[in-house]
Amino acid sequence: MSAAIVSYFSQQQLKDALVDLSLKLEQDPNSSSTLCELFGVVDDKLKQDVLPNVYEYCINVLQGCSFERYGSVLQLITKFNNETLTSKLVSYITLELTRFIESSSINFDLNFKEKLLYKYNNFSVNLENDDLNIELEEIVSLLKFLESAYMVNDILKSTTLDYLCCFYLGINEEKISSVASKILKWRTQSLSQNKEMEPFIWDLILELMESTNEKLNNGYILWLRYLANSDPDLLHNNDFFQNKIIDNTKYWGFLQKGLVSDLHEHRKFSVSILQLLIKSINIDLDNKFMKWDVSQKNAYLNYWQRFITLYEIIGIDTSLHQAQAASNDMINLLSKDSKIKVPFSLALFSIGFKGSMETVRKFTLNLILSIPPDNLNCFGDDHFHFFKNHFLQIAVAASNFFVYENFDKESKCMYKCEYGETFLSFIVNCFKNLNKEGVSMLSLSILEFLTEHTEAYDTSKIYLTLGLLKGLQAKNFQVLDTKHIKLLSKLFESTCTDGDVFDTTLQTSHLRLLLFTVPNLGLVIKSLAQFMQFNDNKGFNADGKVILNENFELFLDYFIVNFDNDLIIQFCKNNSTKLNMQSYLVALLILSNTNLKLISSVVGDILSYKDSDCLLLEITSSGLPFDNLLNEPLISSRLISVFEKALVESECKKNNSLYNQSFVNLVNSKIIFKDQRYFEEINLNSLWQDIVNSIQSDDEEILKLTISKFQFLNEILPKLIYNESAEKIISLENLSWLQEIAFNNQSINFSKNFYKSKDVFVKNFYGILQTYLKIINLNDDKNKSNILQLINKDAPKLDHLGMVSVINVLMDLINDIDDFDDASCLVVLDILTEIWDSLTTERLILKQKALHLSFIKIVFSDFFLKRSIENSVISERLTRIGNQIIERSYAKKSFLPTLFNCISLFQMKTPKVFEKAFWLIEILINAFTFFQTGDASFKLEYVVGEAYDKNFNLNPRDFFYNKVNGDCEVSYRVRIVLILSKIGNEIFMRQIWNHILQNEDNFHLFKPIKRADGFEEWKRVQLLSVLLLTFKFLETDDLFQLTNDEIIPAIFREASPLCRTYLEWMISYTLVKVHRDSEKMKQILSIFEKDIKNLQPSMITSFERIGCLMSKSLTDSETKTNFLSDFLIKFIIPLATSNKSQVRHFSVSTIISIYPVIKAENLQIDSHLLNTLSNIYNSALETDNYVTYRSGDALIWNIISDFTLVGIFGGVLLRLSDREVDFIDESLFYKYSTDLEKKLLKVAIGENDKDLFLSPGSRIVKPGSSLLLDGAKAANIHSDILLQTKSGSWSTVMDLDAEDQQQSSIKRTNLIVIASLVDKIPNLGSICRVCDCLGVGRLTMNDLKIVRHPQFRNVAVTSDKWMPIEEVQIENIVKFMREQKANGYTLIGLEQTDKSVVLNSELKFPDKSLILLGREREGIPGNLLAELDFCVEIKQGGVVRSMNIQTAAAIIIHAYSSQHC
Repeated sequence: MSAAIVSYFSQQQLKDALVDLSLKLEQDPNSSSTLCELFGVVDDKLKQDVLPNVYEYCINVLQGCSFERYGSVLQLITKFNNETLTSKLVSYITLELTRFIESSSINFDLNFKEKLLYKYNNFSVNLENDDLNIELEEIVSLLKFLESAYMVNDILKSTTLDYLCCFYLGINEEKISSVASKILKWRTQSLSQNKEMEPFIWDLILELMESTNEKLNNGYILWLRYLANSDPDLLHNNDFFQNKIIDNTKYWGFLQKGLVSDLHEHRKFSVSILQLLIKSINIDLDNKFMKWDVSQKNAYLNYWQRFITLYEIIGIDTSLHQAQAASNDMINLLSKDSKIKVPFSLALFSIGFKGSMETVRKFTLNLILSIPPDNLNCFGDDHFHFFKNHFLQIAVAASNFFVYENFDKESKCMYKCEYGETFLSFIVNCFKNLNKEGVSMLSLSILEFLTEHTEAYDTSKIYLTLGLLKGLQAKNFQVLDTKHIKLLSKLFESTCTDGDVFDTTLQTSHLRLLLFTVPNLGLVIKSLAQFMQFNDNKGFNADGKVILNENFELFLDYFIVNFDNDLIIQFCKNNSTKLNMQSYLVALLILSNTNLKLISSVVGDILSYKDSDCLLLEITSSGLPFDNLLNEPLISSRLISVFEKALVESECKKNNSLYNQSFVNLVNSKIIFKDQRYFEEINLNSLWQDIVNSIQSDDEEILKLTISKFQFLNEILPKLIYNESAEKIISLENLSWLQEIAFNNQSINFSKNFYKSKDVFVKNFYGILQTYLKIINLNDDKNKSNILQLINKDAPKLDHLGMVSVINVLMDLINDIDDFDDASCLVVLDILTEIWDSLTTERLILKQKALHLSFIKIVFSDFFLKRSIENSVISERLTRIGNQIIERSYAKKSFLPTLFNCISLFQMKTPKVFEKAFWLIEILINAFTFFQTGDASFKLEYVVGEAYDKNFNLNPRDFFYNKVNGDCEVSYRVRIVLILSKIGNEIFMRQIWNHILQNEDNFHLFKPIKRADGFEEWKRVQLLSVLLLTFKFLETDDLFQLTNDEIIPAIFREASPLCRTYLEWMISYTLVKVHRDSEKMKQILSIFEKDIKNLQPSMITSFERIGCLMSKSLTDSETKTNFLSDFLIKFIIPLATSNKSQVRHFSVSTIISIYPVIKAENLQIDSHLLNTLSNIYNSALETDNYVTYRSGDALIWNIISDFTLVGIFGGVLLRLSDREVDFIDESLFYKYSTDLEKKLLKVAIGENDKDLFLSPGSRIVKPGSSLLLDGAKAANIHSDILLQTKSGSWSTVMDLDAEDQQQSSIKRTNLIVIASLVDKIPNLGSICRVCDCLGVGRLTMNDLKIVRHPQFRNVAVTSDKWMPIEEVQIENIVKFMREQKANGYTLIGLEQTDKSVVLNSELKFPDKSLILLGREREGIPGNLLAELDFCVEIKQGGVVRSMNIQTAAAIIIHAYSSQHC
């Protein structure tokens, strides 16, 4: 309303109009607009009259949370332009916000209030008698109103409101804090200029950064906004900022923490804040986090610029190739000369460890491992958090521990783990640079990590623990105190799932760590006791007492050095009644080996110990060196008394706990029982009667006690063979009767684990039977029959321990009985089969391996193998069991080495009988072609075994792996080869061929199903190597027939170069054998000759190689000359001009190899032919690619001299191929054969010729070497290499306050790209990424749901978040283009038409261009072509006449962008 119109109204009329409109504000929203127009032309006096109404309306809107009327309120306030109104509104809002703070104790942390609200009491109001009940939505409404107001102007500005909005950042309600943060984006510039608020802002930031979740996020945002809006010059000269903020380590600490955050957003916040803070430093610094010298400002700025660029590459926009280029820079961050303190340097590596790509994590890991040892003190101070929570998390990953074959002759182990050794050395080097306190802290970090990751990969736990141990050994500091030992004790309980080698190595490491305990006698004794307790009843090698016994001398030295004798004896005397049995036992062990003279002084204490009998039995059964103590007369007499108590039924009932101990060592002790005749006078009747009376009880506890007594009886019986009472008890009648009555009254209510107790009974039952076998005549048929009948009754219901004992009994039977009839033999085999079938019903349990191996040894003993020749039932049964053993050996060790050791021994004892056991061919071939797991953990057991030998084994000749598992797995393959090489029987060898040919459906040797399948190829290679070996023993006619019928047809079908090598070898070998028979020779060669030019190149090269191999092996000079001349003229020389490059190069290469041989052997070759060869040879030498194609010499081996075990089983293949090949090393043949066996071999072992091997493994190339970066290599990388920066972190600050943060920083063009016709999701993802990178204005798609598809996200990365994308369905494309045409756009199609314009530098795109992309195949449909102004095509010069749509789109979009960006 204009002033001219208003002039026609009187003051009263205007007043009435204003009042009327102000009263209608609630009912008529449009009245506010009219009222505002009047406010613009009337004087202030008239406005004053409606102030109450306007104020009331504003309050009602705010109280009613009427978001839609905020605009009218703001308009009224602005137009009213009255200080009273704004003041009253500010007061009202301030009051409400303050009342809410006071009323909502749960919404603000008390600590937060105390540090900020009460410290900066700038918004307190009098709230007495005030109703504090304010709804959360009211506060949200008020804050949103403020946000709307500040977006328009600062008419409501108020320092108090600024304080309140800042304070609301710390509320626990995200709905409120997020609005407060939005308000502050409009107020931050004013805040940064308000000196009064500066301390409050920085304290607020501090409190928010100590919070979590949304409050932490608010802290980052406030911090970044505050710095970004502050004048850098003012910050430089701001004493408060420099001294209170810049010099405050808390702020730097928060930034360092933010850089390693899991949240990508927090990392971006932190790096932006960091660069702003660094640029604002104007004081010298040297604290935990920062070092700065103002006089070297530019040098520091350059250093930090490089750091932030590196951080961006690793943590913001990951670029692995850029990171690799900057490896030296990253390693130098941790050098002593680095201008960046360790916490920030480690942050860079921490974020690398958190990378989403495994390659980045591996790269970071190898960088850390490449740090020079002198710089590893970076893990000192309090940086162990990084070591434990970042480095170790990645370093112990199972995938790191790659294993490869070890060809080092000095090593006992056939495998090597490069990473494990590197990791171990790194851990040790970390310790070397630390002081005593640092060693203690690093040890604690490692122990904490191990206890928190008890389920971690066994190998990684072992290497880490070994690293800790060797690190402590290197420093020789006794630093492990109560905190360390508490953690270590937990590790005593951990077990390794991969077997005894792992478990023993790990627990031995744990035990030796105790040698670095601070001298505290009680602590060490208690720890040793816990070690024995937690490792009790493990596998023999991993048993705690066994491990302690093997390391006892070290602990004895430890005690002698750290404690005097008086202290030890005083400890034993003072604590005899306080210590548990295990601890007391350890104390006595130490005492009895440190001071012999003082042992007698504690004998009385021992005998008066609360459970002295059990203690003494524990001492005798422990296997520990207690001889000095046992020699004490009172001790030995008490032990004899204990033994006699156990024999008496009345005493048995009083001393039930005695039977929980083992008496084996006691009764065999010559210290205690010096006169062995003592046992002849013992009376067993009372004990036996007690057992007989109780074994039928219906009470579970009585039965368990009886079983313990029965075990005691079994343990002592071997010493009582000549005892009169024992002879009466040990009878077949008594045992049969006991078998019948035992457990007849067992209740169904017995515990579910009672079967284990019964198993113990069965074990001891057959233990007693074994003793019985020693005193009877086993050759008595009746005794033999009764014993087998007794065993047969239990066979179907045997458990683990019972099976072990039955096998032991049966082994004694077959070894001790001279004449076993076939019927009895089959009974034994039936019992064993029953056991095997029971074992394989579910699975072969790893912990029962000793049982499995015992079974294999008895079933494949000479006893059965001899009888299998004449008895088909036995041979069939053994074949079935043998094949099942092979099938179950995929991931189980020792089965196959044990099996073929038995078969090898049988062959050595009875070679002629063995050669009649044709059924064994199936077992031999199936095993040799059986592929065991390639899993690293399967091979790592060898590596861990060698680690044990290096660090713990006192006998350097003893390989611990062999002690636990027997021979290595490869031994069975070696033994199979040795077995076949000793036969020399043509019939047996022909049977091998027959077996393989008859089972072609299983082997697929000559008719492969999947020719490219890796496993199938491996299997064919194994079969062919065995068949090649047989050629040595077959008659010439057989060789010719097999070559003609099987081998030559196979070579035409064979795609594998490895398999072809064996086939070529066989054909060449046959040609040498039949070369005097021209008809046979011609018949073989004619198959290749008849159509040689039309053969596949691989067949032609095979033919050439066969001819050369054959000629090379002919011994007669004239024959060799004639054949070679003919072969060269007919084939090699003409083929050297072939248009097939493979044939041409191979032929020339062959000539290069043959010519020197002709000259060296002075073969009388025709002079014209010789000149031709000479010309080709000399011409080839002069060419640049001579080395590239000179392969003939490597491909022509000697089929006679290389016919050795080493050559046949991998040696020749390694000379021809750089692929991984199964190879049996020369040393293995010598290791697993006796001198006698070597003499019996019909094929020589041969030599390795490793210098000729092409295989990377045989040259000891380190797997993953591209990831392993040592310090020396890193030092050669130039630090001045250019690094790509995509976000420009150093020069730009993250824009938090734009409506669309990313788009605000990008100036987009007017280009529109229509991709609605494109339907392949990856292509759309690529187009989206290109459009965003090149600043396209808009992109269209047929369906926006595509952007959520995983394939789209994988290609687009995050470009869809920033790229403006619009959905234009295919049917709407015409409408959309016409609309754009109306807006001035030129419509362009990317299509090849007869009128298309070629895309070149002359084509100018209009600013408003729309580019239509066609379908992948069909292009742009005709109806759409009709709408276009013109089409553009991309000139092409290749054969293919179209390119991928995203490639074409990228080209044309770039062409537009280059003109308009």
